[in-house]
Amino acid sequence: MASGATDILQTTIFTPGNFVATNNAQQQNACNVYNAQQVALYTQAMANYNGFIDAVGTLPPGPVPVPAMAQALSAPDANGLQWETTGTTPVCPAIPVHQPIQNNTNTPPIKNHIHVGHATASPGWFSVGLDDGVVPGMTVPATSDDGVSGMFEKFSAPVGQGWYLKVA
Repeated sequence: MASGATDILQTTIFTPGNFVATNNAQQQNACNVYNAQQVALYTQAMANYNGFIDAVGTLPPGPVPVPAMAQALSAPDANGLQWETTGTTPVCPAIPVHQPIQNNTNTPPIKNHIHVGHATASPGWFSVGLDDGVVPGMTVPATSDDGVSGMFEKFSAPVGQGWYLKVA
């Protein structure tokens, strides 16, 4: 290798300043990837938790999922290097827990009453409120507990009141 090429490599890639900058950028990227993965895991865990509440009407066994603490960069050490460390703030705000319907009311289904509940983890699917009296198979206009409006088709389920699918 020509001596000019070696000099270029040494001055552009392997200088202490470039090493510090590259290391710190890689550490920041690792923090960003970890935090994004933790947000996705937490969001899915809460969708499962709230989906159980909406389907069965009671709290699931086990604790409510909580968001992980975010990874952050440490303060620079004596050489200017920074490392991943566990921070003091969650990766995202906590998602509200849905209210268990069966624990709140003894209201039986009301004939032809439409009650589209919360959105589920599956796109377009919604829970059914305990007081809903729509017959499975019907398509009805409604607004969900989450504020989503449209036409919803009701499906029966082996557990709970069933599900609504937003069809339009």
